Amino acid sequence: DATRGELLYSTHCIACHSAEVHWRDKKLATNWTSLPAEVRRWQQASALGWSDDDVAEVALYLNALFYHYPTREPG
Repeated sequence: DATRGELLYSTHCIACHSAEVHWRDKKLATNWTSLPAEVRRWQQASALGWSDDDVAEVALYLNALFYHYPTREPG
């Protein structure tokens, strides 16, 4: 089953973002903290009106698919 994050990303983001955008050398999302911040920034720029939960779901989806950042600090 597709997650809500996957559905939101597939519906609103995939048209402009190919997989290569997540692999580029100059990516802005460089850790878990910056990943949801970038999702939030782009959804605001696109006037999508996502909730905090929507932003978190998309960030979690992207993290699972591309980034694999630890979502918690070690310790």
